[in-house]
Amino acid sequence: MIVNCTGLGARELVEESVYPVRGAILRVRNDGRAIPHIAQAHCVSAEDESQGFIFVVPRGNDKLVLGGFAEPNQWNLDIGMDNYAPIRDTFRRCVEFMPILGNAVLDGAEPVRVGLRPFRHQGVRLEHEAGTRVIHNYGHGGSGVTLSWGCALEVVQRVRQALAPS
Repeated sequence: MIVNCTGLGARELVEESVYPVRGAILRVRNDGRAIPHIAQAHCVSAEDESQGFIFVVPRGNDKLVLGGFAEPNQWNLDIGMDNYAPIRDTFRRCVEFMPILGNAVLDGAEPVRVGLRPFRHQGVRLEHEAGTRVIHNYGHGGSGVTLSWGCALEVVQRVRQALAPS
């Protein structure tokens, strides 16, 4: 059996220093009715990464994903537009950056999606634990989607090596 340790579960399994960085996205309609259709992604970083960055990214043909905040060591997922000011502030900052978003319509019954990104100060851990069939793959933080393809290919290669006859 090969075990692939990933995500926040690594905190309990192998490394207590893994912690969540909470973020949230807002989904708005991008169908050309309330706002002009936006076809390009926009991202602005800032010196204060905890609250200063924003992104506006088309998702499919009729949605936009808006975001930008990162809160270390926050586990609560029960936050939204109605009960959490940083989410409203994210929307405000997106509108300041792109004023046409001021007329945007939130999408559906669940327009806010909250997630926990597993982070570790040492960066990503992707390694085969010697003498075992355990492959560690965690600590990606907010770059999980960006790094997932390369890390997945690396895990496959290491699984093949672990299963290969000696």
